[in-house]
Amino acid sequence: MKTLALSVCILALASTASADSFDSQSKLVDKTVKAYQAFDRDQDGTFEIRSLKCTAKTKCKGKGYVVVLVEQRLAKDLQKELKTLADDIAKDGDSAFVLETSFYSGKMHQDGLTLVAYRDFLRQLWMNDKGLKGAILVGNWPQPFMVRLYWWVRDDPVTLFEGTKAEKTFKQQWVRNIAEPVVSPADIVLADLDGAWDSRYFKQPVNVAELRAVLPKDSDITEDWETGQTLYQDFFYVNDGVWTQEAKGGHKAKIVFKGESNDECTASDLKRANPLALPEIAVSRINAYHAGVVPDPQVKDKDGRTLLDKNGMPQALEFASTGDVPREIWVHSDAKEIKLLKEYFDRNHRYRSSPIQSGLVPASVSQGLGEGIIDMKAGIPGWEKLDPSSKEYLKDATITELAEWFKKPAVLREIRAHSNPVISEFGGPKSTAELEKATGAPYFWTREGNKLVPSLKGIGGLMGFGFLRTLYENKAIPNPPSLYFHNGCEAMRPIGAENLSFDALDYAKQQLAECLMMYGNGLTVVGRGKVFYDEPRDFWKTMGQGGTWGEAWKTYFEVESNDAELAKDGIGRKRTYFWSILGDFTLRLPKNLL
Repeated sequence: MKTLALSVCILALASTASADSFDSQSKLVDKTVKAYQAFDRDQDGTFEIRSLKCTAKTKCKGKGYVVVLVEQRLAKDLQKELKTLADDIAKDGDSAFVLETSFYSGKMHQDGLTLVAYRDFLRQLWMNDKGLKGAILVGNWPQPFMVRLYWWVRDDPVTLFEGTKAEKTFKQQWVRNIAEPVVSPADIVLADLDGAWDSRYFKQPVNVAELRAVLPKDSDITEDWETGQTLYQDFFYVNDGVWTQEAKGGHKAKIVFKGESNDECTASDLKRANPLALPEIAVSRINAYHAGVVPDPQVKDKDGRTLLDKNGMPQALEFASTGDVPREIWVHSDAKEIKLLKEYFDRNHRYRSSPIQSGLVPASVSQGLGEGIIDMKAGIPGWEKLDPSSKEYLKDATITELAEWFKKPAVLREIRAHSNPVISEFGGPKSTAELEKATGAPYFWTREGNKLVPSLKGIGGLMGFGFLRTLYENKAIPNPPSLYFHNGCEAMRPIGAENLSFDALDYAKQQLAECLMMYGNGLTVVGRGKVFYDEPRDFWKTMGQGGTWGEAWKTYFEVESNDAELAKDGIGRKRTYFWSILGDFTLRLPKNLL
């Protein structure tokens, strides 16, 4: 039996300056909602969009509009908060439409198809009114997964036929042309409304061919070569490594790179110095589902004690044997998810409506990835005269120093540290006692033999779920709420993106960026969903000019598409695709910094 997940969406559209723009946009939204309220895109009998209706409209005379899409299961509990958000967006200059929706969730692995259906909906709005600014997705939505094949000429040693009798290592130029997971969430798919992303989507499993070939310089005849394939499903495929091969006998073959296809790009995109897909709108996500977990009340030790005592505080448990100690002790809670979302929308409203009196300094922390505070200060007028060596910048930080950094008010926070989908790496603490003094009482358990003990001993120097949840439960992070810029690899990536549907139990468990925003008093997070080394160029410049978080994200695509030198970098020239936004893309810096 198929089940359906429910969601609410807010749309933001920019007007063309006519006095009746809101009326025309309102009619357009109503008409388009009606057309897509039950939408089966591939006509297989399963609706990708199960339901869709407009529940609130807020007018802003003579300006644009934004769409907010919200999961239906959350809509009733968040009705007041969503209306306030729409009102706040209107006060900032854009009309807002709140849409309640439900979408497919079930056994079929088709997250990308569901998103293509919503992209059709957004594209229909945009085609009829190019003022559409973007969409905010509220709830636990599918996330697009992208795979890219690209031609990468290298000169490091390579071993072909590894693990076989034919294994051989070469120390000369070779080509790596392998399809690899590039990014999730690849929200450029939703934001680029005139590109050919629907044609780049593959629902069924596909074996994608790959090549490794030792090719001497200035020759297309190999010294040796091998081919292979990797199986992918439910993915968007960027094929920039098309080649032909002609066997010449023995280990020889003629290998010809046919050039990057850029199939996702439009004709105008292809005219750019560095052809890549460009977003027409901004897209951001507000999701507390994976952070909305509580200690499992069903876990009991040999004496019948639960993880929380009668006062709701963590307590130690002792089990009959080490084999009886449960591995999973956190479970999803609808109530906790709703609580986190209400807290998010409350601080969003306070940020927009109340003057920011403290924390008007750039706060940057790094561990092994350099520093960016100079660029932050240079791009924002209110910080131009600040001392570049000011103490808001914390270099080579330990996890204890990080805790103290979080406890200082800051409206804008930058984090630079080696990361993966669930943690960022910092230096270890001198002792567990030192760390817990900085964070407050641990809201996390460490396994010690046949016991579970409330302690941060097990986290070392890792900023992740346990560290952030402990700060949250101790109310350690002060106001004002923070806009986060995270430069670590894969901070936005959900665990399981390659092989799980969004509604699978282990998908995006303890996702780092989501935990950072929900537990870290956050408003937005911009970050990368892949291992790479870049950061959005002119991001701070755009923010310093009064742009929104979404406009700063879009600027990166514009800058990179005009970089002819970058066009020569096969692996890096589409690195813009790696970046996405959590939170509310319509937010700007406080006016007193501009």
